[in-house]
Order: sequence, then C-alpha cells, then structure tokens
Amino acid sequence: SRLLWSLVSLVGAARRATPLLDEAWTRDAARIAGGYGLGARVRLRAGRRIAGVFSWGWRRPMVLLPAEAAAWSAERRRVVLAHELAHAARGDWPIQILSAILVTLAWFNPLAWLVHRRLRFESE
Repeated sequence: SRLLWSLVSLVGAARRATPLLDEAWTRDAARIAGGYGLGARVRLRAGRRIAGVFSWGWRRPMVLLPAEAAAWSAERRRVVLAHELAHAARGDWPIQILSAILVTLAWFNPLAWLVHRRLRFESE
C-alpha cells in the first residue's frame, strides 16, 4: 500500500505542477537528454508544492522541480538536469519500482531489504 500511495502522490504532484516551458530549460534538457541517448522528449514540470527535484517515468521521463527553479543560474540548471536525466538514462525509476515490488513480496527476508536499500543508495 505504501508503494501504491507513493505512485498516486507522484501522479498527483505531476498533474498539479505546470509545464516549465522556459527556452533555456527546454534547450538544456534536450541537449543533455540527447547526450545520454534519451530519444524521448523530456517533460519538465514545476510547482509550488514540490519540495525537491526528482525524475520519474520510463518511456517519457519527467523531471519535477520546485517553482523557484525558474530563477536558478544556468550552471545549477545544467547540473540538476544532468543529474536527473542520468537517472532516466540508467533506468533507475523502473528498477526502483521493481525493487519495491520484490521487497513487498519478500518482506520477511532481510536480504531483500538490504538489496533494496543498496539499489537506492547506488542510484544516487
């Protein structure tokens, strides 16, 4: 139920956020995504209720940003996009979902929890 609640919350946050259509953001996102071999168009969304920066999605990655991200410097923008799009290029999100499902099924096994935590740590 925790995984399901997290997914519902994530979808809700993404729906409430507005598309970040600033030319500098979209240009940098397209350039960085191309460098990582991400053929899909990256979606950028920002919202007041988004506390941090994170990416999710598999086929069409989305980067969720706080509303104040529009005022970030060019260097910070590129660093954040490079970091988040690296997650998308590696496929971290579907791996994390699969890991969460497996630890749900094998909740009684300490090794499952250890592997799950290690995967989360290594993705960062």
